[in-house]
Amino acid sequence: MDTKQILSGFSVFLLTAPAVWAGFSQQLTSIEAASAIELNQVSPSGISASGSAIAASQSQIIAQQGQVKQGEVYKLMNGGATRTRQSSTVRANTNPRTDLIPRDILTTDTTAKAEILFKQQDTIVRLGESTSFVFPEGLREYQLNNGTIVSMIRPGKGGGTVKTPQASVIARGTGMYIQQCSDRKVALFAILTNNNAEVEPTRVVNGRGDRVSLRAGQLVRVVDGTIQSVQTFNLRSFYQNNPMGAGLGPNQENVVNESPTDVQPVFREVRQETIAAVNGQSENGFDFPNGIPDVCGNGQTKPVRGLW
Repeated sequence: MDTKQILSGFSVFLLTAPAVWAGFSQQLTSIEAASAIELNQVSPSGISASGSAIAASQSQIIAQQGQVKQGEVYKLMNGGATRTRQSSTVRANTNPRTDLIPRDILTTDTTAKAEILFKQQDTIVRLGESTSFVFPEGLREYQLNNGTIVSMIRPGKGGGTVKTPQASVIARGTGMYIQQCSDRKVALFAILTNNNAEVEPTRVVNGRGDRVSLRAGQLVRVVDGTIQSVQTFNLRSFYQNNPMGAGLGPNQENVVNESPTDVQPVFREVRQETIAAVNGQSENGFDFPNGIPDVCGNGQTKPVRGLW
């Protein structure tokens, strides 16, 4: 190769190198952005648009890391539930299982309870009476409009966010109890497990960005958008007295064994976390020695009744 060819090739390299480096840098940026979203460090809307390549790559990564695509109603008790999809409403069934897709709303009857399995996310959501529950399209981010839920996420499968009209709870842990009053002015967030609590504790965040961290056996109420002081409750008493915790407390293995086979793996691993939290809790000085209180009262959200 003569000198002219070498110089020509080097010139081409100098002209194309910036574009090559820009593409490589852009790819790294998209990965970093997706990671930040997955770790709840920033919302997708908080990342400025820097090209379609970033958005496309970000979407692909998020889709693989925890996008909620489908759920199934696998259990109903003491009544039924209604699924609303756009303008269509149907009664939920368990055989065959009624499916749920993003933007569907599942509403339980005034005496009923229901359980949903999100297979791809290894997540179980238990709904209490008069509860309205929806999951938006996108990441593992659920919405409780009214009522009571227990959320169970299989350990090691990442966290989740539950939004209510009052505040949101962001958790890397596996078990949460959440109640939202029908007047939309009061919500309660109670934590059942300590999974990864030392690394990244569960956080309750209100609309102003105020936040508080919680561990297993702690709860907080949010009233008119203001986060109240952190209080403690007796985990053991909660499992003994409240059917919403059925199967997660000591000597309740039968509830797990009687569950469908595709539900049991999630249930068993979450149960290990809840039992560890019970055994690790001191038996002194509870604000609520009988378990989690019903913060709504006045008939707005009836207390759960009967065995699960």
